Amino acid sequence: MAAKKFHYGGQAVIEGVMIRGEKNMVTAVRKPDGEVVVNKEPLPKAYTGKLRATPLIRGIIVLIESLVFGIQTLTYSANVAIGEEDSNQISGWVWVALAVSMVLRSHSFFWVRSS
Repeated sequence: MAAKKFHYGGQAVIEGVMIRGEKNMVTAVRKPDGEVVVNKEPLPKAYTGKLRATPLIRGIIVLIESLVFGIQTLTYSANVAIGEEDSNQISGWVWVALAVSMVLRSHSFFWVRSS
């Protein structure tokens, strides 16, 4: 019996790359001294469970996942690139700005489309 096929994904980050696997997300970033730091994190169950196989819900989950993981890994890579590896906190204002921009973008998409 053939193994279940999985498509890996990722994105470029500051001085590195993030790869999302089936159960983990790994970010590799070059420090100012040239050393490469690798950060491996397990994915939450919401990103790997049965809801991810449901067509409409899968798209919403992937969108949220891309935004959240993208911001987290960019923040982490920026901190490592400037030499502050331990500082990996994202300000609450970033999440508020992201939520407001998503609402405004969705509203403008549907408003323009219905005109």
